[in-house]
Amino acid sequence: KIVELFMIKVNPDGSRKDLYQRFNPEILIPAEVTAIHGISNEDVANEPTFKEKAHDIFNFINQCDFAGFNSNKFDFPMLVEEF
Repeated sequence: KIVELFMIKVNPDGSRKDLYQRFNPEILIPAEVTAIHGISNEDVANEPTFKEKAHDIFNFINQCDFAGFNSNKFDFPMLVEEF
């Protein structure tokens, strides 16, 4: 489950738009996972679910090329699973 998402869209004219959101995963985040990324159940208790924001995220990335360090092996598959 994705609990935090940050994306940067760079347009052909060089302008940039950011998207940042935390999500309530609707399951408990184990303490050992919180130890890795620092996000606790309390941190996301009042955040929307990914499903609630999926349309906004889709609109943000629609017609975009996807790039990032290790993104094809981790980030993109995780995003696809959430959608």
